[in-house]
Amino acid sequence: MRGLRLLLLLALAPLGACATLNAASSPLDPASSVVHVYAASLDTPQARRPVGTGFLVREDGVIATAAHVFTDNELIELRIPGATPDADRFVPAWVIAADPGRDIALLKIDLPLPDHLRAARLTTAPLPLGAPIAIYGFPDAELVGLQIRRSSGTVSSIRDNPLVPLDRVTPMIEVEARIQPGNSGSPVFNPDNDVVGLVSSRWRGAEAYGLASPSRDLLDLLRGAWPEAEARALQDAQLRLTAAAPQVERALHLARAMRSVFPPGGEADLRAQQVESCMADAQLRLQRAAQHLHPGRQLAAASRELRLVEHELHTHQQELTMLQAARDALQAP
Repeated sequence: MRGLRLLLLLALAPLGACATLNAASSPLDPASSVVHVYAASLDTPQARRPVGTGFLVREDGVIATAAHVFTDNELIELRIPGATPDADRFVPAWVIAADPGRDIALLKIDLPLPDHLRAARLTTAPLPLGAPIAIYGFPDAELVGLQIRRSSGTVSSIRDNPLVPLDRVTPMIEVEARIQPGNSGSPVFNPDNDVVGLVSSRWRGAEAYGLASPSRDLLDLLRGAWPEAEARALQDAQLRLTAAAPQVERALHLARAMRSVFPPGGEADLRAQQVESCMADAQLRLQRAAQHLHPGRQLAAASRELRLVEHELHTHQQELTMLQAARDALQAP
């Protein structure tokens, strides 16, 4: 089921001792760091659906979640809960880094952040068996709605991750707590409100046992991915904008030129109309992307616009080839 990986087999493995590292000051309320992860198809970007949970790990907008809740061909948005449902905000996010083997991913949202959103504190302090934990997240919306839910439990074991190759030992925290689809990416808090792990998966057929990637893995990914990722993303967005702009302009000009030739209302004219409409929309998206890349760098918003433009160019490649062939035939001697 989407939003939570199911386990068929679990194997026991020891977890070595590690020093405690803090990423940020601890929020007074653990729920103040938690956001709802949504995904949408590039074909229907407005049809977003909830797929998991995430939580803020840096005050500059870095969000942690589980890597399996989204795919490369989807748009990612985060719902930041407000004081009331009417105050909820949806914001675009882009992927800084992902480690599918350890099932963790880092997302970035644009600043400024809402005042009530606070970064969680990560700790790698070892957890004894039986230690109490609390999970905050958004379980299956069809079952309990869109409100954040708290699930309490205990640490039941430290085990190897059975979903990775045997030559890559990946210790995970096994927790005994109620876990539902939608909890993937949820932070696991200790009694001091420090995050000790990130929910990854659960036993098949058992809601009461699941695995969490330890905060150690999350901190490793965070150190290796930031802040160089922002510079790379900015350069990549500028290159993509430069490449897409002339393609969209040529496609729009071609569609308009051929509409003046094709019989009105015919199949060829209708295809040209569709291409013209989509490319005109793509031009507007490119203008918005360019504005987002000015000082202030709203990279998440720019990345969303650019991905949609590139998708439109790819989707209408067949129609563009047809229009170009028709134009070449008209110009042939």
